[in-house]
Amino acid sequence: SIFYLLPAVTSARLIESNFYLPQDDPRKKKRSRKLEKSSKEFKYAMRKLELNDVTYRLNYGPDLDSGGEAQQLVIHTAIKNRGNGNNDIDGIDKITSRVRIKTIDDYDTMYARLKRYIPIPYSQDISDAAFGEDRLTIKGHHRLLRVTDLDIDLSLHESKVVGVCDNSLEAMVATGKLYKEDYAFASKYNDKRRPQKYTPSVIGYFCVTKEEKFMPLAINVLDNGLIYSPYDEEQDWLLAKMSLNTAGINVQMFDHFVHSHLLLEPIRVALHRQISTRHPLYNLMEHHFTGIFVLTRIGFKLLLSSDLTVDNIFGWGASGAAKYLEDELPTAPFTGYKQQIKLQGLDDIPNFKLRDDGITMWDALESFVTGFLIIYYPDTSSLIYDNEIQNWAAESCKYQSDFPCSFESVPQLAQTIVNIIFRISVLHHAWNSDVTWHVNAYPYSIASMNHPLPTRKGSIINFMDYMHPLSDLQDSVRLYARFYRPMDSKYTTLIDSYNDCNFGRKLRKVVSRHQNKLRKIDLNINNRERQNKRPFEFLKPSRLPHSAWV
Repeated sequence: SIFYLLPAVTSARLIESNFYLPQDDPRKKKRSRKLEKSSKEFKYAMRKLELNDVTYRLNYGPDLDSGGEAQQLVIHTAIKNRGNGNNDIDGIDKITSRVRIKTIDDYDTMYARLKRYIPIPYSQDISDAAFGEDRLTIKGHHRLLRVTDLDIDLSLHESKVVGVCDNSLEAMVATGKLYKEDYAFASKYNDKRRPQKYTPSVIGYFCVTKEEKFMPLAINVLDNGLIYSPYDEEQDWLLAKMSLNTAGINVQMFDHFVHSHLLLEPIRVALHRQISTRHPLYNLMEHHFTGIFVLTRIGFKLLLSSDLTVDNIFGWGASGAAKYLEDELPTAPFTGYKQQIKLQGLDDIPNFKLRDDGITMWDALESFVTGFLIIYYPDTSSLIYDNEIQNWAAESCKYQSDFPCSFESVPQLAQTIVNIIFRISVLHHAWNSDVTWHVNAYPYSIASMNHPLPTRKGSIINFMDYMHPLSDLQDSVRLYARFYRPMDSKYTTLIDSYNDCNFGRKLRKVVSRHQNKLRKIDLNINNRERQNKRPFEFLKPSRLPHSAWV
C-alpha cells in the first residue's frame, strides 16, 4: 500500500458548479476571502531528497508537511486512485519465480510463458529494422536530433554507408537525413557505490533510406572508444545496440519525471494560490493536474530510495538519478511539443508515428481549449482584466523562467494550457505507461550493463555476464509490468473523462465536438495499425488517461 507514505486526512478542496471570471462574479468578496485562504494554505517548499548522506535539491512543489489544503488534496487523490494497478502481477510473479535462466534463449521462454498475462515486449526484437523503428515509436524522445555538422569520423568506408543508407554521409548531412541519439553524458550519473552496474555514454547514428526506413548506421560507445556498425561481427553490434538501449532507458525514465511531473508542480501550486474554484479554468486544469503532487511523493519513496528495485537495477541507481534531476530541472524548458520537434529537426522523418500522433493530439487539444476559452474570453480585454489568470502567470514564471509572466492574448493562453495538458496526458504516457513494459526487455534492452565493455572488437562476449543478477529478475519484471495497467474506470480516458466534469451548459457543444474528434483519431490509428505486428497504439485517445496518474 502507498498510504503509509502520506498523513491521514479525509477531505479535499471542492470544485464549484458555477463559474465566473473574477470581474463578473456576483460574489466577489466571498471569492476573494476563499482565495486568500487557499493562498495561505498552499505554500511552496523546495523538494529535497536525502540519499546516502547527500542532499539533492530538486524543485519547488507544495509543502505537504504542514497540513492544510495541499495535504488534503494529496490524500484525496491517493484514496480516489488506490485501486489502480496491474491485476495480473501475482500471476506474473509466479512465472518469474519459477523460470530458470541459464542462457540468453531462456529469456525468450520466460516471455512466452508471460504472454498469457502481458504481451511480449517490443524491445525483445533487436533486429536493425526494429531497433530503428523503436526510435520513432516507443523510444522516440527529445534526445534524438538531426545532424547538421558531423564532428566525428565514423570510420566507415563510403560503400558501407551507402549500403545501409542508400546515400553518402556528406549528402545525408547536406539534405538533413542523418540523425543522432545522444547520451554522451550518461556515464556521469552512474552509481558510484556499485560500479559493477553502469550506464555507458554512447551516441547512436541513424539514417533515412530510400524506402523511408529509419536504420542504425553506427554507434559510438565513448566508454571504450569504439565505433560499431552493422558490418561488425554480430555480437559486437548487438553489444553496441544494447549499450544505446541501456542509456536510453535511464534517460527516458527520468526525463519523464522532469518534463511531465516536477516541472509542473510549482505551476499547479500557483494555480491553487491565485485562481478561485469559481474560475472556469480551475475545473479544467485540476481535472488534468490530478496526481501531479501525490505521484512525486510516491515516486521519491518507491523509485528513488536506497536498495529498492530502481536503485538495484538501473545503472544510475537512485543517487545518480537524483543528481540527474537536480542538474536538469533548473534549465528544463517549457517548450511546446510542435516547437520542440522543429528545434530537434525531426519534422520531416517519414513514418515517425510518435511525432505524428503527438501532433495530432496537440492540434485536437488546441482546438478544444481555444473553443473553451472564447466562451469566457470573447475579446482580449476580458483576459487582460482577469486578475486571477494574470496573477497565476506572474507567480508561475518565477519558478519556470519561460512560462509566460502575463497573458496578452487568448491564443497565447490556449498554447500554455495545451502545453500543460499535453505534458500530463500525452507526453507522460508516451514515456511512462504500458510503453515502459515494451521499452525494457531482456536481454538487450535493460537498465544497466553488469560487465566491463571489451576494449577491442572481436573479443568473446558472453551476454549472460551483462544481465542483471538473477536475484533481481523477478523484481525487475514486476517493476515494468506494474506500468502495464488497464483503464478500469470509464471516466479515465481522454475521450470519456470530461463526462465526469461539470463545465456547465456553455461548454457542452465544445466538449461534444472534442470527444467526436478524439473518436475519429482513435479510428484512424486503429486503421493504420490493423496489419502491424508491432502496433503503435499508445497515443490513441482511448488509451490515454486524462491525468499523469497511470
